[in-house]
Amino acid sequence: MEKQKIAIIIPVFNEKSHISDVLNHLQTLGADEIIAIDGGSQDGTYELIKNEFPAARCYQTAFAERSFQMNLGAFESQS
Repeated sequence: MEKQKIAIIIPVFNEKSHISDVLNHLQTLGADEIIAIDGGSQDGTYELIKNEFPAARCYQTAFAERSFQMNLGAFESQS
């Protein structure tokens, strides 16, 4: 039986103050991929993820609509 792959999709918006703790924890869970979808943060969330978490894939959208962010993450997932 083929091992199923797991992707963790995180919609974010102005989460810079605590996203590092979240991503550090998620990296210990053994997921095949972590995808962050930034909804147009103005606090540097997107840049922090791109620079400090190269294993996480990060995409940026113009607006923070959770359902859109989750759907985009699912579309971009390779799992």
